[in-house]
Amino acid sequence: MMRYLSMYCRAGVLAAAFSAVMAVENVTTTRTTTTTLTTRMTTQTVTVTTTTTFRNMTNVVHIVTGRLTVTVSDPSAILNYADAKRAFESAMASQLATAAGNGIAATNVNVTVSAASSSRRLQSGGLSVSYEIKVPPTVSSSSQVVSAISGKSNSDLKTLVTSAVATAAQTVSSLSSLTVSAVTQTVPTVEESTMTPPSPTPSPTPTPSPSPSSSAQMDGVKRSAMMHAMSFACAALGMFLTMMH
Repeated sequence: MMRYLSMYCRAGVLAAAFSAVMAVENVTTTRTTTTTLTTRMTTQTVTVTTTTTFRNMTNVVHIVTGRLTVTVSDPSAILNYADAKRAFESAMASQLATAAGNGIAATNVNVTVSAASSSRRLQSGGLSVSYEIKVPPTVSSSSQVVSAISGKSNSDLKTLVTSAVATAAQTVSSLSSLTVSAVTQTVPTVEESTMTPPSPTPSPTPTPSPSPSSSAQMDGVKRSAMMHAMSFACAALGMFLTMMH
């Protein structure tokens, strides 16, 4: 009777050891599935705050506008040739910048040359020289630009246009024979132009970094559980062998 009871106990120990190993495998699998689900449901929120400061939301630009009526020997030498027209307009911008006074550069001046509106002037060689001068912030007042140009006599303006023709002739040789006989002007005026700075472009939102994978951690947990199960099985086997003796 005792012999059968001993054998029954030994079989129970082995069954318990096998069940422990299988239980560890099942528990490990359950943990892996749960952890994977948790990892997929994990989200990260990144808040980006962009601060843009404008000292002035609007900038007022003063523009001095005016027109010169010029009588030349052959207006077609300028009006009929694009390169000659560009050269003369560029030279006039430089001359007007100098006449406007300190602080005005040629890049601040825009000149457009066209035929004079009067047919009588066109037949006698009339040109209309319109200009716009954007007064930079470094110039204390736009009125000083108006005064500098309007204070020029017709003789002064004739010299100014003649110098511009000579400068343009250095680029377009056909203008070297062009002569200026008379120049008059309309009184320049000041206009205000409001410029609104462009809306700021927000900085791109950085992409959240993905959560680190937990597969390596679960592998470690699984290995540790297996080691404990194997230790328990070895202990049970040792007890079984001892009982056999």
